[in-house]
Amino acid sequence: MTSIWIYWDPPAVVPAYFDFCMQQISRCAGFPVRIVGYDDAVGLGCWMPPRDVLPFKAHYADIARAQLIGKYGGITMDADTLVMPPFFSLYSKAAAETSAFGPSDHRGFFVCGLYSPPNTPWTEDWVEGQKKAYRDGRRDWVSFGAPLLWGLSYPKDTRRFSLSLSELMPWHQVQRLMSNEKLDSVLSPDSPFISLFNKGLSALTKNMSFADLVDSPTLLGQLMRYARSL
Repeated sequence: MTSIWIYWDPPAVVPAYFDFCMQQISRCAGFPVRIVGYDDAVGLGCWMPPRDVLPFKAHYADIARAQLIGKYGGITMDADTLVMPPFFSLYSKAAAETSAFGPSDHRGFFVCGLYSPPNTPWTEDWVEGQKKAYRDGRRDWVSFGAPLLWGLSYPKDTRRFSLSLSELMPWHQVQRLMSNEKLDSVLSPDSPFISLFNKGLSALTKNMSFADLVDSPTLLGQLMRYARSL
């Protein structure tokens, strides 16, 4: 059965919205959720660089999930993702029909929401690209994730769907999430998920409790209330 793979190496202070996102993934996604940390990934046969060698936890997440969907198949998901009910119908159909599926733009796939069956050549190429980046001493933000995917060759039966910037919230719009913008300006009823992109958001919300966030008039608060009502 298709699983959702989430790499989770919690920070010292976990923002209040993280637990909510994880609960929402389990409640609405419709697939078994496998949460793995560094030691779990190693135990599942993944090659992992030594701890604390790479500057971003996202690097370890990308390296682990490339190998996990390569070995076992499944869906990659960020821990800070709000999953909506359309997710299951969209992905269950894709998992039954195709060799690669997920959100993309003109460059190629995004990592969050990427589906693959096991043992596909392009996931092997992704992992080899990560190993080469590591050997070459690359440590920049984009060395191990989506930009490597953009250069891969996919089978002809690959399927993609587009998410506008209003549905896939990029990290540079973190301030927008904390604004009082109205929810209907960013959310489509057909959205399978909203990626909150933690970079910067945890710092802005670290002193807020779950109740503070849910009750706030911010776009993030509205999103959480909407997701909880589904």
